[in-house]
Amino acid sequence: VHFIHGMQDEDVSYQYSLATAEKITSKQVVTKLIKDGDHKLVRESDINIITNSLEEILALSDVV
Repeated sequence: VHFIHGMQDEDVSYQYSLATAEKITSKQVVTKLIKDGDHKLVRESDINIITNSLEEILALSDVV
């Protein structure tokens, strides 16, 4: 599970992602906080972070 959350999100607090990640029992939980990111995460740098997470997940699926 990967959580990617902008810390400047005014709609959903990034604390929600942190609290949810804590409740997941899997050891494969990644939380990425984007300090200057907002709710949309549509900037090129945001999309790169999302793409990198997808690549990480796909790489793990080859191993499992």
